[in-house]
Amino acid sequence: MKKVFISFKKTDNFGNDTEDYDIANKLSSYLRNNGIEVFFSEVSLAETQSSNYKTVIDNALDVCTDMIVVGTKAEFIMSSWVKYEWDTFLQDIISSIKPNGNIYCVFKNVKATEIPRGLRYCQTFLPTNEGFARLLDFLKGTKTDGVPEKRGFICKRCGAYVTGDNVLGCSFHPENAVPFLVKNFDGTSKRKWFYPCCGKQVDDDGTGNPQKSLGCKSGLHVK
Repeated sequence: MKKVFISFKKTDNFGNDTEDYDIANKLSSYLRNNGIEVFFSEVSLAETQSSNYKTVIDNALDVCTDMIVVGTKAEFIMSSWVKYEWDTFLQDIISSIKPNGNIYCVFKNVKATEIPRGLRYCQTFLPTNEGFARLLDFLKGTKTDGVPEKRGFICKRCGAYVTGDNVLGCSFHPENAVPFLVKNFDGTSKRKWFYPCCGKQVDDDGTGNPQKSLGCKSGLHVK
């Protein structure tokens, strides 16, 4: 049985329930009624009766096979907990911890340019009855007409979501980035990264890795 993690921002800066929560709640009920096992924090945390929120979330991220990110605003998608959930799940897919994992998006009023790069190539649906039905087809691996759906993969080199019909366009660096320190005017230093293959320099992403950027080479995506 599919185990699906629904990621969403529950409240806004004023403590009010977001539209994202309303959509996620409806989506959770719809999937459960159609035989999909769902981790929906509002219900699932209460069921575990645990006060350790992060531990329960991390355990759910480990066991779930698919993730659905719900968003109506870019700031909600990039909020700390939501970003933590989809970003760690994405890293598990890229590193082959979840080789068959998938991330889907249910977005409303989010511009393409506002979608984080890590989610930009994920299959996206509208929060409508038709959108929910189409998403269910993807989760079950079938189209509406019953024909098996082609499953895509996330490229191990660039992180893009790729379908079987679109394996061109991978942008990558053939050599790994090398860290080095740059001194600031105040005497402090910061880490940057240098690609020996092309000489390109990028900033650190804050987690000890180079910021993602276009590579100097292009070719086929790698499964």
